[in-house]
Amino acid sequence: MFRLLIFLLPFISAYSYAFEASLVHQHYTMWEGVLPEPYKTIKCEIRLNTDTDDVETLNIVIGGNPIEFTAEDIAKLKNVELGTLQFLQEIYRSEDEPAKPLMDGFKDWLYLKVKIGQRHRIEWEENGKKRYFWGKDTATIMITMGKKGAVKIDKLQPPLQ
Repeated sequence: MFRLLIFLLPFISAYSYAFEASLVHQHYTMWEGVLPEPYKTIKCEIRLNTDTDDVETLNIVIGGNPIEFTAEDIAKLKNVELGTLQFLQEIYRSEDEPAKPLMDGFKDWLYLKVKIGQRHRIEWEENGKKRYFWGKDTATIMITMGKKGAVKIDKLQPPLQ
């Protein structure tokens, strides 16, 4: 009985992971949102090439002002997985003056994070054991509330323990 259980355990484990939900593959996304004063609105449109999944169109408009990206930054966005897109903001305001930063020197930031590139494996050693992790690199589209944005690529890192 014990031998049968050991024999069946790998098959049961593989079967249980065979039916996990996966992301819907997208080539286009557009959304609108609300930001605190003085910006009020944000609109974002991203279109990918249907053959390569590279970004063809990246339009972001904040408070009616379009954000500009260099051709070099757009070229970094290759093999994009739009289903992983996240929008984050760092806009800190006081309740008394919602159009002014909470403290002098604070800047307003917006981030769009998305997974890019081919899925690959990284390996490292921890406590004398070799560890592996599969995933994709992350592109961060950073916007300080001006007229320009920038793209930064973060290589796949081991998960935090």
